[in-house]
Amino acid sequence: MKSDMQSSRRLVLVNVFSLFAVVLSSCAGAHSEPKPAGAPGKTGRIDPALLDLYIEYREFLDRSSQNEEFKTHQLKVTIIEDRVLVDAIAANNVETLRQDLINLGAVNAYTALRTVSCQIPILAVPELQELQSLKFARLAIAITRTTKP
Repeated sequence: MKSDMQSSRRLVLVNVFSLFAVVLSSCAGAHSEPKPAGAPGKTGRIDPALLDLYIEYREFLDRSSQNEEFKTHQLKVTIIEDRVLVDAIAANNVETLRQDLINLGAVNAYTALRTVSCQIPILAVPELQELQSLKFARLAIAITRTTKP
């Protein structure tokens, strides 16, 4: 008798937890924000600031005339024409990553240890996600040090 009661309690608990899991998962999907058109999926391999720059640039292209120059709201970002200066960290071989970035349209690609610094077309940012040779990519930001006299 005791064993039957324990079995039925376990069954009830399993059903309650299953129902809770279903409700929780459906609520999580209902509150997700829609991505802007052309927005790349989020990934841990690309710096969110770089993804934001891509989205900002796409929105600029959608609303601007050809005579306007793109200006970002992000400080200390180096933009040359339609390219942005990035630092990319190699997953394994730095030369493989350098060549992959050149194939995406990168120019002035230089290596130091496992890092490739280069200018990539802003519109190529989503394609970075597909590079197996990439561990992480971020905006290259110049940091200057000043000393007090």
